[in-house]
This record gives sequence, structure tokens and C-alpha cells, in this order.
Amino acid sequence: MKQPCKKMNALFLIMVVTYLAVSGVISLLAQRMSVNVMVALTLGELSVLIPGIIFLLLFHCDIAEWIPLKPVRGSTIGFTLLLTLLIQPLLYFLNAFSQLFEKNVAADLFTRVEDIPAPFLLFVIGILGPFCEEAVFRGILFSGFKRSKRIFASILWTAFLFGLFHMNLNQFGYAMVIGIVGALLVEATGSLLPSLIMHIAVNSLNVLQMLAVEAAYKMMGEHFSDLVEEAEQTVTPSNLLFISGALLVPATIATALAVVVYIAILKREGTLGHVRSILPFSGSAGTEVPATADLTEEEDVPKQSVISATGVIGAAICLFLIFAFERIMQLLGQ
Repeated sequence: MKQPCKKMNALFLIMVVTYLAVSGVISLLAQRMSVNVMVALTLGELSVLIPGIIFLLLFHCDIAEWIPLKPVRGSTIGFTLLLTLLIQPLLYFLNAFSQLFEKNVAADLFTRVEDIPAPFLLFVIGILGPFCEEAVFRGILFSGFKRSKRIFASILWTAFLFGLFHMNLNQFGYAMVIGIVGALLVEATGSLLPSLIMHIAVNSLNVLQMLAVEAAYKMMGEHFSDLVEEAEQTVTPSNLLFISGALLVPATIATALAVVVYIAILKREGTLGHVRSILPFSGSAGTEVPATADLTEEEDVPKQSVISATGVIGAAICLFLIFAFERIMQLLGQ
């Protein structure tokens, strides 16, 4: 494929525009009729996946190559689940720290889906969402960007775009961490499956925690939405700073242990040399055979930049929505 990175950046821009268009249509319909929140979430996730699938069909790409869901060892899955647990404190820290600037988006969403049956909620948020996002970001986009032969840059750029795609500051930080860890798991195993399992585990754990809190509040005759509203009114920046500080030490320790677990995965998969060779300042020529050699070993293709104009435009749209859109709407409302 010629100029793969330009095509990937263009695909990201198309995804952003498609997602915003679908969200806009749903919003307009909601003003005229009752639109189920879970239907809206489902359509939103599918609007992420469909442009990617259309891209693969248009360019006659092998889906199994661009979305590599090949099986991995059972021990690798076990280490992946352990790794997922170990990065949780870091995700909690980033979530708490980001609330100094923006409210908890996930909790706010959950107040609008309180009446949705728990199994359906777990399916859409815990399984469907991660599958769509992993297939596109750690599958199609990462597979395309890696053809630049700048694998580490591809990991960071794809994760950055993934964080931006959530279009809010609260989720940006921990989504980017999930993106980095997921891409590293793909490089370690040559399969999207561990990254998908990690993402499903993170989302499902969050949903289960919310459901548990909701159930406890219902037993007391209260509603989860009351808890969120009370927290938004009473939790001060100093409280959030204290919580963030309290989470920083366990997050640092757990992240260090997560690195140890990741190295264990690399040794088990035989890809330690490959991943070491793609890290910056490794001093390696990168001659190790990568786990995804079919995507990266194109000797006649020179190294390319992973960033292009369309990717910057897509990122700029997301940044505008994150930092400026709400303020502009507030000013217009005034």
C-alpha cells in the first residue's frame, strides 16, 4: 500500500466526521422523539467501526491481517489480566486528576442509563465498545501506521488519536494509556486479542463498579444520579488533589509491577528483542523479527512520518471540541 500513513490519518478524520454526524443526527431525533440512550451508544460505537471496515473493503485489504485476532497462549491471557489489574491505579489517578478540569464523564453517562438492564449495559459498554475501538485503533490504524517502519511513533500517535477521539479531557488521559498498553500488547503477541481482553476488562470492571454503587444506593432508597450530583457540588479541587496524591504512590508501584508482567509476556512470546529494538534510544538496529512481520518488513519502503495534514485536522477538531466548544456554546447562550 502506497502512503499508508496518509491513508490512516485520512481514515481518522473520516471517523471523527462520521461520529460527529451520527451524534448530531441522534441529538436532533432526540429533540423530536424519545431516543434510547443505549441505542445512541450502540450507533455511536458502530459509527467508529463502519468507516474502518469500508476502508478495508475499498482497498481490498485482508481483514485477518489488519485486525489480527489470532489465538494466543492461555498463560499470555492470564498475564494480560494481571497487567490490566496493575494499570488500574494509574487509570484511577488520571481519572481523579482530570476531574480538576472536567467532570467525571463516565459517571455522568451512567446517570442516564440507570434504568437499562445490566446485561445489555455490560454488552454495549463492556464488549461492543471495546471491540469496535480495538478493531479500528489497535487493529486497522495501528497496522497501517506501522508500515511507516516507525513503530514506536505509531504506538504514540495512535494512542494520542484514541485519547482525543473520546472528545473530553476527563477520558483523554486514561484512554491514551489504554492505547499505549494495547499497542504494546499487539507488538508483543502479534494479535489483537490481548489488547481486546484488556479493554473489555477495564470497561466491564467500571460498569460493574457503577452497578454495585447503584445497587447499594437503591437499598438505601436513593438514586445513583443523586450521588453524582452531590459529588459534583461538594467535591472541591483540594479534595481532588488529595485523592490524586493518595493514588499517585500505589499507581507508581503498580505500574512498575505492570512493566515486569509485560516483560514476562515478551519472554513467553519470544518478542523481547523485537520490542526492545523499537524503543527510542535502544541502540538497536531493529533487526529482530517482529511478531507482526507481515506488516512491517517491507524493505523497499523508506521510513515515513506517521503524521499528515488530515490527521492534524482530525486532531484539531477533537481538541476544539475538548477545550473550546462548550465555552463557545455557553457564550452564545448568554
